[in-house]
Amino acid sequence: MSTVLENVRQFFGVAKASAATGYRKAVEAVASGKEFDGPKLVDTLALAGKSIDGFEQDVELWTSRHQAAADLKTAAGMTAELSRLEAVETKAVEAREALRKRHIDEMQAADAAYNDAFGQRRSATHQQQNLRDRAVRVLTTTCDPSIAQQMQALTHQRDETMRQKNELGRSMPLPPPVIASPGAMQRQEAESTAHAQVLIDRQAELQRLDQHAISLGEQIAALEAKRLDPTACAIG
Repeated sequence: MSTVLENVRQFFGVAKASAATGYRKAVEAVASGKEFDGPKLVDTLALAGKSIDGFEQDVELWTSRHQAAADLKTAAGMTAELSRLEAVETKAVEAREALRKRHIDEMQAADAAYNDAFGQRRSATHQQQNLRDRAVRVLTTTCDPSIAQQMQALTHQRDETMRQKNELGRSMPLPPPVIASPGAMQRQEAESTAHAQVLIDRQAELQRLDQHAISLGEQIAALEAKRLDPTACAIG
């Protein structure tokens, strides 16, 4: 009896190991998408003592682990590409830094050129103004005194002309009132005609005063220019 049981035990062990191997092959086959005999798969599950739910879980586990292993291999293969991209990035950083430095250098050179030009122009402007002021001061203080006297008289005339013009402009007569009366129509027409004539005369006088003021200004300007003539001096 013991011999028979021992044989059974050995057979059971071999069958169990074979079932485990068959089950693993079944998991790998289904997970890999290979065709598999349905009845044979059922027998394999039964011999291995596995349920269909457990089989599905093992298939998912096999699939996920093999996908993870494939991803790991892919990641390892990306090292060379990453090294290339890093080199490209380094060159880009170096180019950007060189451009930034060149921009700073160019801006500093431009600022220096601007400051130099501005300083020279300001110095020349001051020199020009000083020369002009000194020359005008010398020429105006040493010119023929009669020129200054003429300018003073003309300036007084121009001021008086402008005063008369302003006063005349403020005293322009108002139009006569309109009277809606038949008996006053003739008198009103005569007053309107007289008012119109006064306006014409005032406008003509304003124009004359304006022209006279312009003429006086031109004479003063001419004397001012003459005063700056180096030959217009009282000698002897």
